[in-house]
Amino acid sequence: DAPVTRADGHTYERREIFRWLCTHNTSPLTGAPLPNKALTPAIALRQLIASFKSEHPEVDSLIL
Repeated sequence: DAPVTRADGHTYERREIFRWLCTHNTSPLTGAPLPNKALTPAIALRQLIASFKSEHPEVDSLIL
């Protein structure tokens, strides 16, 4: 699942933060109210993950 960043600076898996935001208007980490529900793709993090997985294929089978 693609990583995304919230306006509060925290990064989440898109699927999981989407599920949270469907029923909450607060941060799952801090409980603080969120001004909006916008998600921004964490492109640099996604590229780092892809690079790591290509360099360590044995780890990919361990990820659920």
